[in-house]
Amino acid sequence: MAMNIDLKNLNMSDIQDQIKKLMANKKLVTKIGIIFGAIVFS
Repeated sequence: MAMNIDLKNLNMSDIQDQIKKLMANKKLVTKIGIIFGAIVFS
């Protein structure tokens, strides 16, 4: 998954759109949650 973001013309709506796309991917969110939980508990 390539994230094509032009850093010169970056605005908050572009960032929010990218975050919403990532949150739609439930497998990725689950993996990040498990890794973060493991780091916190260790």
